[in-house]
Amino acid sequence: MIYQIDFSPVSLDFAIASESVSIYRFLSNKNQKDETKLEFQTNNPPKKKDKTDLLTNDNLKAEIEIEFLTNNIQSLEYQCLYTERFKLPIYCVKYSACGKYIAYGGKDGVVVLLDSQSLEMIDIFEFTGGFVESLDFSSDNRYLLISGQGGVIQIESILSSRDDKTDNTQYTFTKIVAKGFISAAIFVNKNIDGKYYIYTGGADNRLRLISFSEYGEFDTIEEIYFSQNSTWITNIRISDNLKTVFVGFGDGSILYKDLISNRNIMIKPNQFSQVTSIKVLDNYTILFSTEAGFIYKYRFHTLDILNITKDNQFHTLDIANSSNEKQNSESSNSNSSTNIIDVECENIIETIYKHSFSISSFTTLGESILFSSWDISNKLFVIMIS
Repeated sequence: MIYQIDFSPVSLDFAIASESVSIYRFLSNKNQKDETKLEFQTNNPPKKKDKTDLLTNDNLKAEIEIEFLTNNIQSLEYQCLYTERFKLPIYCVKYSACGKYIAYGGKDGVVVLLDSQSLEMIDIFEFTGGFVESLDFSSDNRYLLISGQGGVIQIESILSSRDDKTDNTQYTFTKIVAKGFISAAIFVNKNIDGKYYIYTGGADNRLRLISFSEYGEFDTIEEIYFSQNSTWITNIRISDNLKTVFVGFGDGSILYKDLISNRNIMIKPNQFSQVTSIKVLDNYTILFSTEAGFIYKYRFHTLDILNITKDNQFHTLDIANSSNEKQNSESSNSNSSTNIIDVECENIIETIYKHSFSISSFTTLGESILFSSWDISNKLFVIMIS
């Protein structure tokens, strides 16, 4: 079973999280072709930590097949660069924005940090919450954000990215921010006050904005409780210019949040199933996949965002700030509230592709979409966006 795919932002490499973690490369020309392009070649990184008993040393030989589903896309050769098997499945894998680092982790709570060029292990972290559901890097590549079981977010400092190379102190900052598991957590930005900002969401149906300082101080800035939504948050993504956030839910709903104007729009396509992945194309446009096997394209129209008419249906969400978090999170009578505009989207949503099986994850490379299915192991599919 393939749980997640992520493309490098600076190369044709992509990483796969499944029963193992594997890194592949699309070859730009046939001269680069390796004779064993379809076969995993074990390339175990040097074991630099004392925690290596958390890894198995078994050599892995397997084969990933990539199927090109549309006639207007040229098949590419590919080869495996790296593979490593843990004792338990790997749930998530993430490249840093600069492309220098790769992090992966899963059910056993172990997170491995690799150098994406040498594929050597830089560090190993143990997540205190339990299994790992989500990974993200800060925009300056100084910190790795780990989240998952136990409602825990854990921030690890990346030693090799520090300005002061003589400081070898490992900093780990941990905070319980939710009940149940956290399925999505992302860095938003680093503000002029020197603090980092993080959005989290998961099983307790709350979207939280949390600040974090380099001194290890956490503060809950905003908490939105989706009282009208009986499902959990599955995905959180932010646009490249850090102006808009998109949140996916287990019932197929997607929230658009404008960080500049603080406007919020919820599309609620009731016939859809769990949102499994979101790709932000621009401030208003996203691709998203569902458990039912669909890949959709949706654009939040400027007219909908800027003009609120009497025909829009509103429902109120509770917000709990850090000072009265416990009181307000259990109450539906909060003094402060956020308006969410419900939008009927059946007629303006575009179906990009319908797969015969569920879609677990997807990523994009140019005009191509690479996706996986929960129902099919060791196989990826490629289609064209347009």
